[in-house]
Amino acid sequence: MNYIKEKILEAKEALRYEINILSTEESERVRASVEKKYVKGMPALFLWDSHLTLSYTSSNKNSWQWLDEFIHEETILFFDRKRELDFFQIPKNQSISKLIEELNIDEFYLTNQSLDYLFAGTDTANLIAAGSACDWFEKRDKEEQERLQKVN
Repeated sequence: MNYIKEKILEAKEALRYEINILSTEESERVRASVEKKYVKGMPALFLWDSHLTLSYTSSNKNSWQWLDEFIHEETILFFDRKRELDFFQIPKNQSISKLIEELNIDEFYLTNQSLDYLFAGTDTANLIAAGSACDWFEKRDKEEQERLQKVN
């Protein structure tokens, strides 16, 4: 499990970011609250594989690059239990897109302290948005599809 934590600490140094690790209690509170708010039915082994309520999935492999267009506040980065137990708090004004690029990890989750939104990166490089990010993400994805159609 320490593999992801090590990658985050390496990225923290490379990007000169401030990243804090949440307490075990706070991490479990956030995980339970995310599951309660966003998962319909029982959570799957991988949260992104659960039935996420009011969500939109983009198959654009570069959609993670749009995260900074939506996220402008302190962010919580976390992973499925089998991959990493620690939750990481990223202060506002630090590029989430740059961090995801530096980590080079497909499976991840992002939310804020009040759980207004959830982004879920999948093992197939899809990105899922739920909560307040859902409508914005769907619109952004469709705009990108239209742009790409015009180019081709």
